[in-house]
Amino acid sequence: MPEPDPEARQAAREAELAPCPWCDQPPYVYVQEADFPSPKGGWKQQVWCTACGIVGPRADTEAEAVAAWNHRPAILAAEQRARREALEEAARVADGAAEENILTGASYGSSSVLAQKYSARANEAEVIASAIRQLGGDDAR
Repeated sequence: MPEPDPEARQAAREAELAPCPWCDQPPYVYVQEADFPSPKGGWKQQVWCTACGIVGPRADTEAEAVAAWNHRPAILAAEQRARREALEEAARVADGAAEENILTGASYGSSSVLAQKYSARANEAEVIASAIRQLGGDDAR
């Protein structure tokens, strides 16, 4: 039986892998041989996330490594979703504050001291929103 095309095999593997539990990036991960021999012959296998570098549990076979990677305690997933949703809401609030300060500052005219203060506050709110998004991953989703 011919060996499957490596690209097709990678695509199939990625389709069966859950997103990374740490960075929540799409599963561009691959199964690598761990530095430990397997009692079933060959080397232990584990999934590695190329986005953040996290490595999944060691397993005797590729299928077991994928299954271990995909196994997530429900409570952890729920806590991660709750954290992400809270960060998304905080980012939306900061974005709203930035927008409000921009509009309020514009109503005073560009040379006004108040306009400059509102502009500075808008910039601060944008920085805060950006920092919040970084806490939640690349962008709060």
